[in-house]
Amino acid sequence: MKKIHILLVIALSSMSIAAVAQGRFGKDSAECVRNLSFYDDYYKQNDYKSAYPYWVQALTLCPPQASQNLYIRGLTIMKYFLENDNEPSSRKTKVDTLMMLYQIRMDNYPVDKVTTLTSMASEMLAYKVHNEEEVHTMLERVVQEGRENTDMNMLALAMQSTVTMYSAGKVSADKVIESFTLLSGYADAAAKKDPSDEAKRRIKQDIEAMFLNCDAASCETLEPLFKARFEQYSDDKEEVASIVRLLSIKECTSGELYMKAAETYYRLDPSPSSAYALAKMFFARNDIDKSIEYFREAINGATDNIEKSTMQTELAMIYYSQKNNTAQAVTFAKQAVSANSQNGKAYLLLGTIWAAQKCGSNEIERASVFWVAVDFFNRARQADPESAADANKYIAAYSQNFPMQGDAFMYDLTDGNAYTVNCNGLSERTTVRTRK
Repeated sequence: MKKIHILLVIALSSMSIAAVAQGRFGKDSAECVRNLSFYDDYYKQNDYKSAYPYWVQALTLCPPQASQNLYIRGLTIMKYFLENDNEPSSRKTKVDTLMMLYQIRMDNYPVDKVTTLTSMASEMLAYKVHNEEEVHTMLERVVQEGRENTDMNMLALAMQSTVTMYSAGKVSADKVIESFTLLSGYADAAAKKDPSDEAKRRIKQDIEAMFLNCDAASCETLEPLFKARFEQYSDDKEEVASIVRLLSIKECTSGELYMKAAETYYRLDPSPSSAYALAKMFFARNDIDKSIEYFREAINGATDNIEKSTMQTELAMIYYSQKNNTAQAVTFAKQAVSANSQNGKAYLLLGTIWAAQKCGSNEIERASVFWVAVDFFNRARQADPESAADANKYIAAYSQNFPMQGDAFMYDLTDGNAYTVNCNGLSERTTVRTRK
């Protein structure tokens, strides 16, 4: 059977380029018709194993115009054998045969090329017998043929393949940027055709995320890329918002492009999102008071609690690190965890603030701030897996500052006792913990 499959590939390769001038059924018309009939009888009984040798003969003897069903039904027959084959090399031969059947049908019959190429790419991805270069080439064929009509999932898969090839050192950073420009353009066009299609919008964002998470995307590459886009769509609210968001994700907020885009976005749509963009712009330009002003505007208007929590955390950090205003930092950090109880960064900030406090007239009062700090670090690691590593590091470090058990005993304190810490205008309830 394996030999027959190999011969089939050779026969198909020859057929795809052979010139046929002997009529519909070719020079061996009697044998062509006989094998067509025999394989057809078995096929209709779903006996693909018995149909197979006659189908091979029909493919070998009959010219492409003899029967389109040879290629349509051939896909079903080959998939039947693939389902029962776990040997990599023979599976590869069978999938290559599928590809050739699609190609010959596409070359000889008026079929939708975009749909056919999409099916070919889907088969390659499903059977997983081709290397990344082969898959990438096929996905590029799909996009080249489909352009703005390419299936959105194929656009995303093409971007993913390009990033994978880049990570393996098989394409350049310029190729990644070129692919993103092309694919995101087609995705934008598809999403704009149907603005209510949430799935298309998500796929567009997935393409952006894959590009942004690739180190080929830096501020140096993004700014010239988005500059042309901004100049073309400077009156399009959605496009400008997208540019601002993408630059913000990569923290490219100090350049002239971000400044222009953020100000334009606010002019076109004075919303919490555009106010947030201005807040980040003014922070990057070290205009802290203006940044705070727009942060507050964005927070006051925000309706999404996750987004509000993120902005509150950033504002808390600004108050703490830039304005040395601990009270405001704590206020906004607490508002952040109130808006989103899984905001690990806000808990980490609260822990860091408490660990830095200096007050108290004895060793217990001086050490008590570390109980509160560790409480917040514990909440960070419980709330947010991404914060767990930092939280564990801080817990290990600051636990070393807990009072000794004997010192606590002198103040009539034992492990587990409730304790209120008052320090520099801050107050928290905690529990006593000691070192042996």
